[in-house]
Amino acid sequence: MGKTGGEARRLGAVAPSALALPRGPYGNLRPGLPEIGPAGTGTDQLPAIQRSFMKNAFDSADRESLGNRMDGLTLDRPALWGKMDCARMLAHLTDAVLMALGEISIPPRSGPLRLAPIRYAIIHVFPFPKGAPTAPRLVERRAESAAAEVEALKSAMERFAALAGQTEWVEHPAFGRMTEKDWGVLVYRHVDHHLRQFGV
Repeated sequence: MGKTGGEARRLGAVAPSALALPRGPYGNLRPGLPEIGPAGTGTDQLPAIQRSFMKNAFDSADRESLGNRMDGLTLDRPALWGKMDCARMLAHLTDAVLMALGEISIPPRSGPLRLAPIRYAIIHVFPFPKGAPTAPRLVERRAESAAAEVEALKSAMERFAALAGQTEWVEHPAFGRMTEKDWGVLVYRHVDHHLRQFGV
C-alpha cells in the first residue's frame, strides 16, 4: 500500500539510521545484546562491566595487569567467598591454564554448555557465578609458595599467549570446541574472577 504525501514527508524527516536495528561492528543484527568487540567499533561506549569482558589473555597489557594483581597475594590471604584458600586457588589457576595448553587432560562431559549460544553467553556476556563447580582434577593441588606459584602461573599464561594464531585448540571439557577468541577471553576472565575472590 502506498504512502500518503503527509506520511511520506514525515518518514522522510527521519534519519535512515534511526529506523535501523542495532548492528554489531561486522554488520550482524544484535538487537538487545551487549556488543562485544574491540575499541573503536562503538563498544568503547559500553559500561565498564561490559568493556571488561573484552579483555583477553592474548593481550600483553591485560596479562601484565593480571600479573601485577597476583604479586600482592600471600597464602594466608582470606577469600571473600567460596571454599578454596589462596594456596588452592593459585594452583587451580595454573592448572587451568595448563589444561588450555593441553598439558593436563580433563575428561569431557556433555551438557547444555556445549551449545554455541549458551557457551558464548557464559564466556563473553554473563558474570561468572561464585562457587561454580569445577573438575576435581583442577582443585587437587595446593601451592607451597605464593611467589613460586604466581611465577608458574605467569609462565603458563605467556606460553598460552604464544599460541595466538594457531587454528587448532584443545577441546574444553565443559564447553567443547572453542575459538581462539573464546579461549583468550575465558582464560582472562577465569583468572580475574579468582583474583577478585581474594580481593585483588
